[in-house]
Amino acid sequence: MSQGDAPNVVARLATLAAPATAEAQRGSGFYLNLASFLPVLLLWWIWIGLCSWIERDARRLHLPATSWQPLLWAGGVLGWLALWLVPFYWLGLALQAAFFFVPPACYLWLRNTRLPAARRLLTAAHVERVLARWFGSTASAKEEAEGPLLELQATGRGEEAHARLAQAARQPAYEALCDVLTQAVQQRASRLVLEPVRDAFVVQFRIDGVEHKVRSLSPASGQSFVRTLKLLAGLDLREHRRVQQGSFYGQYDGRKLEFRITTAGTLTGERVELVVGDRSQRPLGLGQLGLPDPLLVELQKVAQAERGLFLVCGPADSGRSTTGHALLSEIDRFQRNVVAIEASLRTPVPNVKLVRVAPGSGQTIVGELSQLMRQDKPDVLYVESVPDRETAQQLVSLACKDTLVLACSEAEGSLAALFHLVDLGLSGPHLAQALLGILSQRLLRILCPRCRVRYRPSKETLRRANLSPERVQYLYRPPEPHERPRDQYGRPVRCAHCFGLGYVGRTAVFEYLRMTEGLRQALKKSSARTVVRQEALRAGLRTLEDEALAQAVAGTTSIAEILRVLPGHSKELTR
Repeated sequence: MSQGDAPNVVARLATLAAPATAEAQRGSGFYLNLASFLPVLLLWWIWIGLCSWIERDARRLHLPATSWQPLLWAGGVLGWLALWLVPFYWLGLALQAAFFFVPPACYLWLRNTRLPAARRLLTAAHVERVLARWFGSTASAKEEAEGPLLELQATGRGEEAHARLAQAARQPAYEALCDVLTQAVQQRASRLVLEPVRDAFVVQFRIDGVEHKVRSLSPASGQSFVRTLKLLAGLDLREHRRVQQGSFYGQYDGRKLEFRITTAGTLTGERVELVVGDRSQRPLGLGQLGLPDPLLVELQKVAQAERGLFLVCGPADSGRSTTGHALLSEIDRFQRNVVAIEASLRTPVPNVKLVRVAPGSGQTIVGELSQLMRQDKPDVLYVESVPDRETAQQLVSLACKDTLVLACSEAEGSLAALFHLVDLGLSGPHLAQALLGILSQRLLRILCPRCRVRYRPSKETLRRANLSPERVQYLYRPPEPHERPRDQYGRPVRCAHCFGLGYVGRTAVFEYLRMTEGLRQALKKSSARTVVRQEALRAGLRTLEDEALAQAVAGTTSIAEILRVLPGHSKELTR
């Protein structure tokens, strides 16, 4: 290109650029300023989250949620109006924030005035806990070890419950009581007892069926404990002798808890017993009981049977009611009329009609059965005990006809339960016709897998336990005090998994008496115990002792635990 052509090219480019420049010019109109829009969006998002949290929190604490929602929404509407009508952006934004956050701040103030200090939000202690958790300080580690806070709820509804909780929170022992209840829940205690003795109150936990002394309180502290518990449960504070019963509630780590309280006067003071129940727990199914596969199949067949009598036996705290309820949950309760007769079904099974027979009320199982037969005859009947001959005869009669009867018994073993029915006057032929089987069970504590100790048992111990030294070289037990690890100061360190108890949880062992044809013939011909026992052993009966020892060999439990749960076998091991 020559030098003469250069001005023409420049002129042409200027001509092409002129229209583009004109089109790029814009007049006044709507535009989006991100620097101004993002703060508004953030405030609105926070306000929506606060409204949702306040509704959930108010319902959980039984505060009037329906009264707070209109206030929150009114603040939101006023905030948006202030933002749009005020001509100065930052002033409108400040007014919107004020309208958004003043109602939640009022709710938070009212909430904190009605709750104890440990449950208040945005206090100095709460902020310190949050910061410690975020930045991983020593306080955070301590809080993590202590676990979540237990939130108590007094009995009653609405303002009545809040008034009781506020009155209990003003008691000097409230915080200490919350600590004790939290410790009980953390350690899986099923029962807490406040026992008055001379010059003290003893706090005991029942953990996995064993009582443990936790601490001792002074008489003044113990009485304050009792008063606080009675306030939470709505009991009469002036009554110290007569038996009183009530309940209050709590939440811990997402679990809904119920504390059932019983107070009674003693010579040394007022005794309090708390039973801890989990309202969010559902009945266990047969597959959750830890049954061996062959036994699980047998029990599933029992649940499908059209008629017959099945017994679940064992002493108190052996898990027999849990197994009975698991059998009920296995039955088709939509197609069959299922009725349960017991004092209280703490973990209700859906679609099961509950007939309560309260102790001391004069009601009897036989009397309730007579009414049921006149109204709506059940297809499946569950009773929690067989107290007398009349009840046993009625149950066997129903089982021989067209009713599946599931019953619990306090007999020590399956053969003992069978012989107990014979002692009540039931004939061998009737029992042979009615019985489907008898299940006996016990609960053994499980050794803590983190601190259990392996040891080599003596030959004498193995001989008494009928164990082969060639097959069993090692067994397990909880650690002795001198075997526990020490800290830098030489003090024993408690296992964080089992809290120093040596055991965590329980497992069940079962003894199942299956009604074979040979056993039925033995019952029909003779009710002699020797004949029946020999036929049961011939049919492959594995005793509770055999099953428990198998758990010890597997390292699940200890010989000492077997001696505690099965005292009959302890005689064999210690003689």
